[in-house]
Amino acid sequence: MRLFVALDIPDDVRTTLAALAAKLRAVSPKARWARIEGLHVTLKFIGEASQEKAQAIKSALVSLPARNTFAMNFGSLGFFPNERRPRVLWAGVAACPELAALAADVETALAALDLPRDDPAASAFRPGGGKGRVPHPSRLLRRACPESDRRVGPADQTAKAPPFQKPEGWGTRKPGLSESQNSLAFSPHLTLARFDSPRGLDALHAAIEKAGPLEFGAATAREFHLYQSVLKPGGAEYTRLATFPFAGRTSE
Repeated sequence: MRLFVALDIPDDVRTTLAALAAKLRAVSPKARWARIEGLHVTLKFIGEASQEKAQAIKSALVSLPARNTFAMNFGSLGFFPNERRPRVLWAGVAACPELAALAADVETALAALDLPRDDPAASAFRPGGGKGRVPHPSRLLRRACPESDRRVGPADQTAKAPPFQKPEGWGTRKPGLSESQNSLAFSPHLTLARFDSPRGLDALHAAIEKAGPLEFGAATAREFHLYQSVLKPGGAEYTRLATFPFAGRTSE
């Protein structure tokens, strides 16, 4: 079975993103658009695992320390790696440092089961190339985490609007990785579309510019989940295998 660990997003955020995606899909039909109902804030992609390994994963996740709830704000769009030849269109996620700490705890717990750690140098997503009427990332962050005094700065100085980027120092430093690798360790986002070629991007850029304020809603994270992903002709189908409330109890 193919597994991953993730946070859910609320229905109102999905509804807002679905309405926006429908407008953008009309001008960029060649892109491979994600199913909005399948969007999650991914903490760790595990990949293929046996039934026995899945049980061990559940046991490892339920043993994570209890933690406080935290807020997340969803807003802005951008392209990865850049807006000229993108591979991905993303929606941003701003949250307190607790989100990165949770991802780091999941990573550490599963590494004890000989599951490979994510390689930031090879696979990390670094948002860049923000587009449209983008709320500045520091504003989104302060909504999610009012006590935060961390600054958020653009990664791409040529972008037309400030790109969404995590605060300086956001994320857990991992031993054995360089400073640049650690800076890429965790960048929460929602993948809306993937591109095989840059054809039709001008129309998509124009549609994003006309889309209005790119603020999609907020959520309070109280639990995370272990999901199974089954690839089907119509897209991936997700089944929730277990839920892990921050208080420390699990449900299946």
